[in-house]
Amino acid sequence: MSIYDELLKLQKIPDAYTNWQEYRERLTDYIISTLEPESTLAVFGAGNCNDINLKRLQQHFSQIVLYDRDITTLYEALDTYHITLKENIVLKETDFLGITPEEYREYADDVLRMIQVDGKNTDMDEVAEYAILRMKDLYQKAEKRPLSFGDKCYDAAVAVGVHSQINNMFAWLWQVYLDAVGKREDTVFEYVKKQNDIIIPRFDRAVFSCVKKHVIFGLEKERIGMSGGIQGAHQAFLDIKEMQKRGECLIEESLPLIWPFDVARNICYRMSILTIQAVTHL
Repeated sequence: MSIYDELLKLQKIPDAYTNWQEYRERLTDYIISTLEPESTLAVFGAGNCNDINLKRLQQHFSQIVLYDRDITTLYEALDTYHITLKENIVLKETDFLGITPEEYREYADDVLRMIQVDGKNTDMDEVAEYAILRMKDLYQKAEKRPLSFGDKCYDAAVAVGVHSQINNMFAWLWQVYLDAVGKREDTVFEYVKKQNDIIIPRFDRAVFSCVKKHVIFGLEKERIGMSGGIQGAHQAFLDIKEMQKRGECLIEESLPLIWPFDVARNICYRMSILTIQAVTHL
């Protein structure tokens, strides 16, 4: 099994459904109170729906379309909430970046083989140069692949905790390689951060283009107990502010919430839930 697939397994947080109960209900309350009943809703990065109560949302909206890069998690969500596809739920497997699992696997295993040759004596500066060249090629391919969720086909959309996940795999893989050899090398992390300046606005445009009325973005402002912004979420904050300055959207409301992301590892995020009015000419 590829190291890429091993890392995907680690993205499932143990006991998330139980530990996120209060957060899930507060977020669901907010969505229901903010968006019109019997309207249509797209949920991006829905996954297992541990952070939203899908059953309650189903009763409020006329149709819900769930997007995620791993459709198996969407089916698991249906099982959790005892919902069948004969009802008003649609599942769509979609990657928001445009790099395929096969491309990730090939990249991850090729870089790993470079490290396995010399182990802890590996020249990580040399490996970083190779890794960045490979990433550059994959990013360029992804940018050429269309990212569209349709044109004004939903009344509203929700994406909570998604922006920080869109472009996290390369950084996650690099940290694994560094841990394996016991070294530090930051150029790959910096390169990934710069790509977020392109990737996040591209995702935002696709989301705003598919809605008629409102978008709710949930963005991590900070990890409690640690300094510094959260990559992906940080760029989303900047992008939305710039869009508002250009008259492309209007931030109507911001709700603060605490997301108990991983209780076992004491990881909690201070969230900002933004309700944003979409401008029709987008």
